[in-house]
Amino acid sequence: MIKKFLSVLASAVICLCLVPCLAANASSSNNYKGWDGNWQNSALIDTEYDEKGLFSAEYSEELDQEIKQYAKDLEMNIVIYIGGTYRSDSSTKDFCDDYYDSTYGNDTDGIMYYLDLSGKIPAYDYISTSGKCILLYEKNREAIFTYLDSYLPKSDQPIEEYDIYQAVEGFLSELKYYASQKHSSSEYYHDTNKNTYVYYKDGELQITTKKPFILRLRIFGISLLIGLLTAIITYFISKSHYKFKNKTNPSVYLESNAVRFHERSDLLIRTNVTKHRIESNSGGSHRGGGGGHHSGGSHGGGGHHR
Repeated sequence: MIKKFLSVLASAVICLCLVPCLAANASSSNNYKGWDGNWQNSALIDTEYDEKGLFSAEYSEELDQEIKQYAKDLEMNIVIYIGGTYRSDSSTKDFCDDYYDSTYGNDTDGIMYYLDLSGKIPAYDYISTSGKCILLYEKNREAIFTYLDSYLPKSDQPIEEYDIYQAVEGFLSELKYYASQKHSSSEYYHDTNKNTYVYYKDGELQITTKKPFILRLRIFGISLLIGLLTAIITYFISKSHYKFKNKTNPSVYLESNAVRFHERSDLLIRTNVTKHRIESNSGGSHRGGGGGHHSGGSHGGGGHHR
């Protein structure tokens, strides 16, 4: 009975020790900034391609106005960037995240679509999301890329202005389509670079280091299960290895006249003391370390080769 009680107590202690981990960052602030309503700031950026732009003035003006209208209707920043300079995959990601943040601010609602028309093989397009757009489009990102592949040229195919025009229009229509879909309130996204979580709480978007409730609940469930398993294992191990008996007097095994005690003493006959001077360092020292720093806001997104 005592063993069983100790096992249950041990499991309870384990669970209680894990509870502080769930609330360790309960006071984390919300970094979400939302949308400032400036739909006119959304745009088509075409000047990098061939130093003069891919689109004619007519196409460029039409697409730019469409982008602004979609930004107004969807209440988010939208930037479509026609990339004509070679960038590696990792530098493309950094470029998109940094360009968005420097143009629209950290943790605001918006999306950037980077079209790689540099001629490199394979081409690498990228979508960077911020704010509410992270949850709107993260799980549908690959579906958007696949849809746009029908308009975009392969790496070894010539670039046609009208094909890219259709791809931009197709991208805007995909933004509207997925924004209109029903989204689960339990969805969340973890930005591993910033170690922040994006999720809705009481109808308000959160961008914070505090884990969402659904994730904390999952961690608690796993911790509880581990505690129960530990208790069960501990109980059966104790039951199989330990048997408690009454105390036995060892004198029953010995004859009274067979016990002899001998006295022995140690005398210290020589003392040798060695002294060493301990040098002190009045200046002291401190060692520290640091890792890389990811500037800007939290981002979702990813790239696609074609």
